[in-house]
Amino acid sequence: AMGDGFDGVEVDPVELVSEESDKAIARAAAAGKASLQAGRSVVLYTALGPAADRGAEIDRQEGARHKLGRGLGELLRALAVAQKLKRVIIAGGDTSSQALGHIAV
Repeated sequence: AMGDGFDGVEVDPVELVSEESDKAIARAAAAGKASLQAGRSVVLYTALGPAADRGAEIDRQEGARHKLGRGLGELLRALAVAQKLKRVIIAGGDTSSQALGHIAV
């Protein structure tokens, strides 16, 4: 998507499952909001390719995958509501399913 002109907003998955998750969500939401207000499309991502996979690090914390999904859902919901988005796309596996359950819009 970024190769096609989308603004990329990296979301640190380890920070998203930490006690600092609110700060990670706020930072990513602000970056996404700035891009959307400038009329650009946005892609939020936790990893770019297999070399960036931090799954083993995340799995050291019990319940971290659910926290990750919840945090991503909260982030997406915040952007969708604040920017009055009519559609969003969410992709992935279990984590995206968890995120979808927390969008609630």
